[in-house]
Amino acid sequence: MISGYVRSDLYKDAIDLFTEMQVVGVKADSRTIACVVSACGHSGALHQRSWVHSYCERNHIEMNLSVKNALVDMYCGDIEKSLEIFHGLTKKDVVSWTATISGLSMNGQSEKALQFFSQMEMSK
Repeated sequence: MISGYVRSDLYKDAIDLFTEMQVVGVKADSRTIACVVSACGHSGALHQRSWVHSYCERNHIEMNLSVKNALVDMYCGDIEKSLEIFHGLTKKDVVSWTATISGLSMNGQSEKALQFFSQMEMSK
Protein backbone atom coordinates (compact mmCIF):
# COMPACT_ATOMS: atom_id res chain seq x y z
CA MET A 1 0.00 0.00 0.00
CA ILE A 2 2.74 2.47 0.93
CA SER A 3 4.56 1.82 -2.33
CA GLY A 4 1.31 2.36 -4.24
CA TYR A 5 0.69 5.64 -2.48
CA VAL A 6 4.20 6.83 -3.32
CA ARG A 7 3.86 5.79 -6.98
CA SER A 8 0.57 7.72 -7.08
CA ASP A 9 2.17 10.83 -5.55
CA LEU A 10 0.04 10.41 -2.40
CA TYR A 11 2.96 11.04 -0.08
CA LYS A 12 0.97 12.15 2.95
CA ASP A 13 -1.14 9.00 2.73
CA ALA A 14 2.02 6.89 2.59
CA ILE A 15 3.44 8.60 5.69
CA ASP A 16 0.10 8.33 7.50
CA LEU A 17 -0.09 4.60 6.77
CA PHE A 18 3.46 4.13 8.01
CA THR A 19 2.52 5.97 11.21
CA GLU A 20 -0.54 3.73 11.57
CA MET A 21 1.72 0.68 11.18
CA GLN A 22 3.77 1.90 14.13
CA VAL A 23 0.69 2.41 16.28
CA VAL A 24 -0.48 -1.16 15.74
CA GLY A 25 3.04 -2.58 16.16
CA VAL A 26 3.86 -3.67 12.62
CA LYS A 27 7.60 -3.49 11.99
CA ALA A 28 8.64 -2.13 8.61
CA ASP A 29 11.19 -3.80 6.38
CA SER A 30 13.80 -2.12 4.18
CA ARG A 31 11.46 -1.94 1.17
CA THR A 32 8.81 -0.15 3.20
CA ILE A 33 11.40 2.22 4.64
CA ALA A 34 12.74 3.10 1.17
CA CYS A 35 9.18 4.06 0.14
CA VAL A 36 8.53 6.05 3.32
CA VAL A 37 11.85 7.89 3.01
CA SER A 38 10.97 8.73 -0.59
CA ALA A 39 7.54 10.00 0.54
CA CYS A 40 9.17 12.22 3.18
CA GLY A 41 11.58 13.64 0.63
CA HIS A 42 8.92 14.37 -1.96
CA SER A 43 6.37 15.76 0.47
CA GLY A 44 8.77 18.06 2.24
CA ALA A 45 7.93 16.39 5.56
CA LEU A 46 11.14 17.66 7.12
CA HIS A 47 10.07 16.89 10.67
CA GLN A 48 9.43 13.26 9.74
CA ARG A 49 12.63 12.56 7.84
CA SER A 50 14.86 12.47 10.92
CA TRP A 51 12.27 10.40 12.74
CA VAL A 52 12.22 7.81 9.93
CA HIS A 53 16.03 7.78 9.78
CA SER A 54 16.30 7.20 13.53
CA TYR A 55 13.51 4.58 13.31
CA CYS A 56 15.81 2.64 10.96
CA GLU A 57 18.66 2.80 13.43
CA ARG A 58 16.53 1.94 16.48
CA ASN A 59 14.90 -1.03 14.75
CA HIS A 60 18.03 -2.28 13.00
CA ILE A 61 16.46 -1.98 9.56
CA GLU A 62 18.76 -3.31 6.87
CA MET A 63 20.28 -0.23 5.29
CA ASN A 64 20.57 -1.66 1.79
CA LEU A 65 21.47 0.46 -1.21
CA SER A 66 17.82 1.31 -1.96
CA VAL A 67 17.28 2.72 1.54
CA LYS A 68 20.57 4.61 1.49
CA ASN A 69 19.82 6.06 -1.95
CA ALA A 70 16.41 7.15 -0.70
CA LEU A 71 18.12 8.84 2.27
CA VAL A 72 20.58 10.64 -0.03
CA ASP A 73 17.62 11.92 -2.04
CA MET A 74 15.51 12.75 1.01
CA TYR A 75 18.25 14.88 2.53
CA CYS A 76 18.92 16.84 -0.68
CA GLY A 77 17.76 20.01 1.09
CA ASP A 78 20.44 19.38 3.73
CA ILE A 79 23.26 18.81 1.28
CA GLU A 80 25.89 18.19 3.97
CA LYS A 81 23.83 15.33 5.45
CA SER A 82 23.13 14.01 1.95
CA LEU A 83 26.85 14.06 1.09
CA GLU A 84 27.69 12.37 4.39
CA ILE A 85 25.41 9.46 3.50
CA PHE A 86 26.67 9.38 -0.10
CA HIS A 87 30.33 9.27 0.97
CA GLY A 88 29.49 6.47 3.42
CA LEU A 89 28.19 4.22 0.64
CA THR A 90 30.45 1.26 -0.01
CA LYS A 91 28.75 0.74 -3.36
CA LYS A 92 27.31 3.53 -5.51
CA ASP A 93 24.94 3.03 -8.42
CA VAL A 94 23.48 5.46 -10.93
CA VAL A 95 20.68 6.34 -8.47
CA SER A 96 23.24 7.26 -5.78
CA TRP A 97 25.15 9.51 -8.17
CA THR A 98 22.02 11.07 -9.69
CA ALA A 99 20.47 11.91 -6.32
CA THR A 100 23.71 13.52 -5.17
CA ILE A 101 24.28 15.48 -8.38
CA SER A 102 20.67 16.66 -8.33
CA GLY A 103 20.95 17.70 -4.68
CA LEU A 104 24.10 19.67 -5.35
CA SER A 105 22.46 21.42 -8.31
CA MET A 106 19.34 22.27 -6.32
CA ASN A 107 21.53 23.80 -3.62
CA GLY A 108 23.37 26.12 -6.00
CA GLN A 109 26.52 24.02 -6.16
CA SER A 110 26.53 23.46 -9.91
CA GLU A 111 30.33 23.40 -10.18
CA LYS A 112 30.54 20.66 -7.57
CA ALA A 113 27.67 18.84 -9.33
CA LEU A 114 29.71 18.82 -12.54
CA GLN A 115 32.72 17.48 -10.63
CA PHE A 116 30.56 14.66 -9.24
CA PHE A 117 29.28 13.93 -12.74
CA SER A 118 32.87 13.58 -13.95
CA GLN A 119 33.65 11.29 -11.01
CA MET A 120 30.60 9.19 -11.87
CA GLU A 121 31.77 8.86 -15.47
CA MET A 122 35.23 7.74 -14.31
CA SER A 123 33.78 5.20 -11.88
CA LYS A 124 32.16 3.11 -14.62
